Amino acid sequence: MRSGLFIVLSIAFCICIPDRSSAQEKPRIPKSKYDSLMKMDELSFDQSKEGWRQFYPDFEIQEMIITDYIEENHSTKYMLFFHLGQIQAFQGKNEMASSSMIQGLRSHPYYRVWNYYVFGTMAFLKGDQQNLIRYTDSLESEFPDSQNLKVLKRLSENFDKTYRQAYLGID
Repeated sequence: MRSGLFIVLSIAFCICIPDRSSAQEKPRIPKSKYDSLMKMDELSFDQSKEGWRQFYPDFEIQEMIITDYIEENHSTKYMLFFHLGQIQAFQGKNEMASSSMIQGLRSHPYYRVWNYYVFGTMAFLKGDQQNLIRYTDSLESEFPDSQNLKVLKRLSENFDKTYRQAYLGID
C-alpha cells in the first residue's frame, strides 16, 4: 500500500511541477533537427552554419538551442558561453548575458586578447563606458587588426544604443 501511494504521489508531483519552459513556451523546431544539433561536435555546432547560427535572427530559438547543447553535452567550450551571452544581449537580457559571458573568460595568458573582448563587451552591457574604452584600448595596443577590436569600437561609438543595435551597427 505504501509503495502504491508513493507512486501516485510521485506521478502527481511530476505532473504538477512545471519544467523550466512553463512560464514561457519553449520554441519549437522539428525533433529530428534538434536531435542532430545535440549530436554535433562542439566546433561545428558553434562555428558552422549548420549549428545554432542557422536560426538567425530567431534569438529565442538560438538561446534555447545553445543552452540545451551546453546542458546535454556538458560543454565547457568558452566560446559557446560567450555566444549564448551575445544572443541573450540581442534580446535585451543584459544581466543574464553578462553571467553567460563571464564563463567565456580564459585563464591562460595566451587568451589575454580574447578576455579584453569579453570584458569590453560586458562593460558595454553594464553601461560602463570607462571600462569599455579601457578594454578597447588594451585590445588595440596588443592586436590592432582584430575583428573583435572592430566590434568593441562599434560598441563604443554606439554606446547609447542597445547591444543589438550597437553590435550590428543599426538604428
